Amino acid sequence: MKNIFKNTISELKKTYTDFSVMCILIFSVASLCTPLVLDVNNNILTIVSIILFILMMVTTMQLTVVFLAELEEAIQGTKFAEKSIATLFMKNANHADVNITTILCCLTLVYLIIAFTTGLVFPLSALVWFMTPLALMF
Repeated sequence: MKNIFKNTISELKKTYTDFSVMCILIFSVASLCTPLVLDVNNNILTIVSIILFILMMVTTMQLTVVFLAELEEAIQGTKFAEKSIATLFMKNANHADVNITTILCCLTLVYLIIAFTTGLVFPLSALVWFMTPLALMF
């Protein structure tokens, strides 16, 4: 996992400056614990919350796409890429993609449960909800 993270950072550094990579990492970590706040009585708080939500979602998207690509490369040739739930239905399948998609589906379920029970929507949850259908299509 440490090598995957280092490779992700080095891939980001090919496109972005060190300061940009640091900002992407900070906003990505912040997207784990900063919910979207919609307050009818306080318009300024709502506007700032929406702007930060979009900013954190965009930066987390950049990190997540590169991370998933590095993760897929790293798990090739491991047991994680040899078997998946697809073996029940198909003889030949790309098990690495199926397992990553299964993990995204489980994360989607967890974030949906959090959203319905607490009423909080996090930028990372919105990103996972966006990426899961994409993973299922491709």
